Amino acid sequence: ITAITIILLIISLLLLFLFKNRALKHKNIILEKENKIKEQEYAIKEKEKHILESNLSEKNKELVSKSLALLRNNEIIQEIIEKLLTVEKQIPLENKEQLNKVIKEIEFHSRQNIWDEFETAFKNVHKNFYDNLFKICPDLTPTEIKFAALLRLNLSTKEIAAITFKSESSIKTTRHRLRKKLNLSADENLVTFLLKL
Repeated sequence: ITAITIILLIISLLLLFLFKNRALKHKNIILEKENKIKEQEYAIKEKEKHILESNLSEKNKELVSKSLALLRNNEIIQEIIEKLLTVEKQIPLENKEQLNKVIKEIEFHSRQNIWDEFETAFKNVHKNFYDNLFKICPDLTPTEIKFAALLRLNLSTKEIAAITFKSESSIKTTRHRLRKKLNLSADENLVTFLLKL
């Protein structure tokens, strides 16, 4: 082998080494840029998640506020009905039937309108709640569905009883039936389960 061949071989090896070194540096720069992009994407996703959680929290507060307004509204309606029932004792028998019809109409319309308004707001905040609930248990009654939505807002038995015009014992029975239909074990918390849906 001549000296020129050896020199050419050394130059070729040096050029190959420099080329590979440059390619490796370029690859590292690209990897660093990709990592920065991934970090920025992660930071953006975290901010979006935080904003969504914050919005959901605000909307949940609005729903709870709406529920408590329903509670107050129902309490007022109940007081009016009780006053009408005391008046009923003082009116002639032929007018009692009409008064009872009016009382039943007030109860029916107040319950229906209030619930429709609440349910619309609830569906806007918790879009997939009912779908997820029906996937787990498709045979829930309308009462159990309403009850599950109110529990999802972490309302107490007393508050739910007042909102739905039912007794606390009736609410406890509904709670028990709902737990049974959802196949929850004794150590599983119903509210925690519903919050995850």
